[in-house]
Amino acid sequence: MRLRVQLPTRWVRIDLAGDVDAQIDEFLAARLLTVPPRQRTALARTLEPLRQGYRSLGDTAALMVASPVYPVDGRSAHPQLVFLPFDPPEGQTPLDAVLAVASTDASAALLDLPDVVALRTSSSVPIPEQSAGSGTPGRDLDGGVPPLTTRRWRYLVGDPTRPHAWLLVMADVTLPTADDAGEIENLLDAIAGSACLVDDDLDPTTPRHPPASTTPEESR
Repeated sequence: MRLRVQLPTRWVRIDLAGDVDAQIDEFLAARLLTVPPRQRTALARTLEPLRQGYRSLGDTAALMVASPVYPVDGRSAHPQLVFLPFDPPEGQTPLDAVLAVASTDASAALLDLPDVVALRTSSSVPIPEQSAGSGTPGRDLDGGVPPLTTRRWRYLVGDPTRPHAWLLVMADVTLPTADDAGEIENLLDAIAGSACLVDDDLDPTTPRHPPASTTPEESR
């Protein structure tokens, strides 16, 4: 099976079954071009930990990583999305798992999508001040570091008639604590809701629900 998902323009996908290092080199080079030359050394130090993180994902069941080249909030927000096949606990169907999460996690919310079930949960983790250094996404490269929080979203997405083809989508972004993440959440909802696993021997239709106000780029 392979992953199909619609990404907004200027987003990059890293296929974890391919040449991960080459894809990371291209992604990091594109990110460096988004800032003035005097800021590139500092940004390169910030981005380098992503390389090892993406490499380590290649040793897991993860299928793909996606992230924008340009910040989605126009300043510093670069969400990281990881797509994995979802295997429910033994003896459960994916819908059983959705119901279990929905009944125990106060943040759980069902997305309003046709044809598929998509459950979102979310959480926030403040970053200690001493950790908000040069390696932390969201740093102001010209100087100060505002209080930062990592926002995390988790999605269970699938067609109830295809229990073997569900996905777990994990999204993280570090933002100034005072920032409202509502628009980012809406964007992540649209991306996660467009994701699906398709059989290799089928010619699948266009993925569902492209992100609003973007020109979608299909990931094959």
